Amino acid sequence: MSEQKSCPNCNIYNSFQAKKCKNCGHDLGIGSIVPDEKLVEGLIKDHKYSVSPEILVPKVGAYLVEKGDITEGDLREALAFQKEKNSLNTPILLGQALVELKIIDREELDLAVTEQIYDLQNALKDSNLMLEQRVDDRTSELRKALEQLSEMNQLKSNFISNISHEFKTPLSHMIGYIELLQGEVLGPLAGEQKRALEVINKSYDRLFSLIDNLIQFSLISQKKISLEKSEVQLSKLIKKGIAGLGKKEKRKNIQLNYKNCADNIYVIADQEKITWVIGQILENAIKFNQEAGNVFLDTSILDNKISISVQDTGVGLAEEEMKKIFEAFHQLDSSATREYDGTGIGLSLARQILVAHDSDIKVSSEVGKGSIFKFSLPYTIK
Repeated sequence: MSEQKSCPNCNIYNSFQAKKCKNCGHDLGIGSIVPDEKLVEGLIKDHKYSVSPEILVPKVGAYLVEKGDITEGDLREALAFQKEKNSLNTPILLGQALVELKIIDREELDLAVTEQIYDLQNALKDSNLMLEQRVDDRTSELRKALEQLSEMNQLKSNFISNISHEFKTPLSHMIGYIELLQGEVLGPLAGEQKRALEVINKSYDRLFSLIDNLIQFSLISQKKISLEKSEVQLSKLIKKGIAGLGKKEKRKNIQLNYKNCADNIYVIADQEKITWVIGQILENAIKFNQEAGNVFLDTSILDNKISISVQDTGVGLAEEEMKKIFEAFHQLDSSATREYDGTGIGLSLARQILVAHDSDIKVSSEVGKGSIFKFSLPYTIK
């Protein structure tokens, strides 16, 4: 009879080389290393076997052969005896079979079981120590990677801030001379020259806006956002935000619809930053609108706050796009020939400024029908 091992799940015998039980499919490799907790509990509860430390250790027969306490012939005899007992519905453990056959005595069996339990405890302890060391090493590696990433982000923010400030210096000279030329201080201009200066002036406005956004982004990225809150007349903020557009809506023949809110409504906010947010949302509504479309700016009181909403009749957003529009540098169209210009940080900055005001910006949209952007601020009435 070839050497066999019983399945710890169903107790059916399999060859020592078998990886899975032929009866129930239990993994004999795992079962032979660690006793199944539920099986052990079941054995004790059901009293199928007499309660013995042997149920806690694997391959006691092989261990006894390795030690030289029994021979392989003794093991085969005990396995056959165990199988016979099982067939008579009086199951016994292998160690019990060895004791009943008087191949070894109870003291020798208990000693072998104790040694195995001790060896298993030491192996588990070593394994835990090794695992803890691997976790510590991995944690250290991740911490270093995070520190390097933080340093790179800081360098990126510093670079953006520095280069943006450097760009502003020559731009200030440019606008000075543009204004002198447009005012004809340096001499009269022909019609074509005036139109060329208008184009240059528009390009200057666009470049200045992009650089200003980059500076704001670098400051916020470095956690340098600071607010100077005060009670500010909301109608004044909105008018300044609209004025900052510089007639951009006229270039696409967009109709900007705004019903003035009451002059006695004041919001608690940073005047400069909220003006910028309003202008940014309006600019976004114009940029992604259709030719001869509409933009509606409205205010309403809701839950002790005043809500400012901007609705457009533009291209709209799919649901997956709405999840990404507030990510820095995200572009709805990232192709080389994309239709819409910009850095992709305007809405990201707007959200961060509003979060600093304990507010947020919400969006609802439908493809082909347009979008609505809303945010709210605390207010007072004077």
